Amino acid sequence: MIEIGKVTKIDGELAEIIFQRNPACGSCTACKAMADGKMIATVFNQAGGKIGEEVEVEFSDRSFARAALVVFGLPLFLFFLGYYLGQLYFGEAGGIVGAVVLLMASFGLVRLIDQFFPKGSLPRIVAICTKRP
Repeated sequence: MIEIGKVTKIDGELAEIIFQRNPACGSCTACKAMADGKMIATVFNQAGGKIGEEVEVEFSDRSFARAALVVFGLPLFLFFLGYYLGQLYFGEAGGIVGAVVLLMASFGLVRLIDQFFPKGSLPRIVAICTKRP
């Protein structure tokens, strides 16, 4: 998927880009969403974009699928696992407690996994839309 955004910050080989939020994004957390319908993403500055330029950013479909699996699939799996294990050893109340405990733990695990995702999964600037002076 390719989106067009504006470079707001450069940090070495990375750039911070601000976009209009695409309806296809739904509740994906690949970017930081803002209240005014915009989103911010950290991307590889492969094309050498400068602050203020409009750029095309390519988001890998594979990265989106992996992120969706981690963000939605892992908590769901751990929720049911917590219920099953709690119910198995402590009855219905134990199942409910186990489900809630593992669901909460899954959010911390998702955050931890996010910190260690390989840099290769970051989106990248593929083209500059505005002309340089």
